[in-house]
Amino acid sequence: MKTELTSIELRFLTTELKGLIGGKIDQIYQPKEEELLLQIHVPSKGKRLLHIVLPSFIYLTAEKPDVPAEITEFCSVLRDHLINARIQEITQVQN
Repeated sequence: MKTELTSIELRFLTTELKGLIGGKIDQIYQPKEEELLLQIHVPSKGKRLLHIVLPSFIYLTAEKPDVPAEITEFCSVLRDHLINARIQEITQVQN
């Protein structure tokens, strides 16, 4: 089972995620304990959903999964700090 991204995969992912630059985080959901879903509004592109599944995946999706009616404390803290924040930069750290 694959557990890490290669540097080339990370480069393509970084390039794809750069399309979120300038976007505003509208909402944060936690569908499952090890997952986060960020709803981001990108000017002239509309709503984008960034799905993070720890520790293995991060991807853009068009479909919002079912989310619990009640939010976790962690999700609440993230919402307090990140809602309405703008994504200013996405870079790949060089080794």
